[in-house]
Amino acid sequence: MAGQHTNKLNLDRLAKIWALAERGDAGEQAAARNRAEALVKPHGYTLADVPDLLLTGGYLDDEPQPSAGGFTFYDMSNPAHQRAYARAEEKKRAAWRMANRAKMDEVLARYGSEEAVFAPTAEEQAYDAVIKPFRKAGEPGKCDTWDGEHFRPSARSYGPRLGQAMA
Repeated sequence: MAGQHTNKLNLDRLAKIWALAERGDAGEQAAARNRAEALVKPHGYTLADVPDLLLTGGYLDDEPQPSAGGFTFYDMSNPAHQRAYARAEEKKRAAWRMANRAKMDEVLARYGSEEAVFAPTAEEQAYDAVIKPFRKAGEPGKCDTWDGEHFRPSARSYGPRLGQAMA
């Protein structure tokens, strides 16, 4: 898996390099910052994370541990936890694919291709055609809605009296 590492981050070495990055002359600072970035990047960190890593003694690099009840808490601000969560989810997806392989093959055989499985049916196309006049495209980063704000039919679709009652 990309971004996965086998060794723990060497905090002693990072502390020495970071001291040069903060107190050295201009050339030393640039070289030390580049070296620090090369050290932390394979572990999923950036230069902005270095002070916190040094301050906390690298606790951010610890893998999540299951609690007494068996639940694993993933701190998603911790890159090590993010990697562990991604690995756990990929294992779940792989297990699901293996358990459902026969069903997936059956559906693909019935429809012929994955594109055909997800193609809109005639009924879905008819629904889309009917609601198209009422759909209002959202701004970039926002969902498409019926009236642009509230996920309810707009006043124009019911007429003025019912539209006023809804407002």
